[in-house]
Amino acid sequence: MKKTLGIAVGALVAAVAVPSLAQAQTAYTTTYVNLRTGPGYEYPIVLAVPAQAPLDTYGCLNDWSWCDVSFNGYRGWMAGDYVAYVRDNRWIPIYDYGPRYSIPIITFSFGTYWDTYYRDRPWYRDRDRWLRYDRDHHDDHRPPQHRDMPRTLPHTQVQP
Repeated sequence: MKKTLGIAVGALVAAVAVPSLAQAQTAYTTTYVNLRTGPGYEYPIVLAVPAQAPLDTYGCLNDWSWCDVSFNGYRGWMAGDYVAYVRDNRWIPIYDYGPRYSIPIITFSFGTYWDTYYRDRPWYRDRDRWLRYDRDHHDDHRPPQHRDMPRTLPHTQVQP
């Protein structure tokens, strides 16, 4: 009985603690942008995301060039140059916001990521080709050029 109670308590503690560590933060797209299957412009497109769309952000590469995000239930990678947060009615680009507000630094593990999110997608049948691409270009992801973005939100923006 004690052992069963201890396991149950341990499971409850783990269930409560883990979601807080993995909880996504809400960001927005700064323009119409593609969600991709990996951190690079060559990876297949999951879908196109409209400007000012809300994103769940799970983390970014250590140079903030690419972020792991989801939009409407679709998971993928988005160039960090097109991801921003809103504070005091202002856009704050991910490369400014992330370091200040502890957005997690993550890595891209091709096999695990694709197996988790893309098994039922058409490009998954080419998984071996993309795995070779990832291995050949793993350190070749260049950060996009950060451009100036509008400092205030358009009047049509719904305030978060």
